[in-house]
Amino acid sequence: MWRIDHENKYKPLDLNIVGEVETTLGYKLPKSYIELLGIQNGGELQKNVIHCEKKTGTKSVCTGRFYPLEKVAINFQEHINIIEEQLAFSDHNRDIYQSYKMILPISVENHGYVCLDYRNSLTDPSVVYFYDEDLVDYYIASSFDDFLKK
Repeated sequence: MWRIDHENKYKPLDLNIVGEVETTLGYKLPKSYIELLGIQNGGELQKNVIHCEKKTGTKSVCTGRFYPLEKVAINFQEHINIIEEQLAFSDHNRDIYQSYKMILPISVENHGYVCLDYRNSLTDPSVVYFYDEDLVDYYIASSFDDFLKK
């Protein structure tokens, strides 16, 4: 599942922080996501190119490097700050920008992120690819389980 990475040594997932991170985020994390991080707490997947749907067709994206769980809450706050900056400078699409506060980046590749999307369900997020320079998101899967099957 995980690509071997000789440069980065990921600490084992501390299961005691899962509840703490969920409380900080305000979201319940998918069981399969926690199980994946239990194998290795961050890094790149062996299969790191995935296809996502958009209105004009299919887009291939790199899933990037998954954050260790202890960094997810910190990076979520940075994501919120980016959205807040966009809201400060734009009167257009305010509702869309506000909704982007409900997507949780879990991996990064340049300015693109694989995210858990809580906009439609606070308990069973879908998975999207979010590009922060354009503030555009692309559908990947209806759940994290389905994401892992792609």
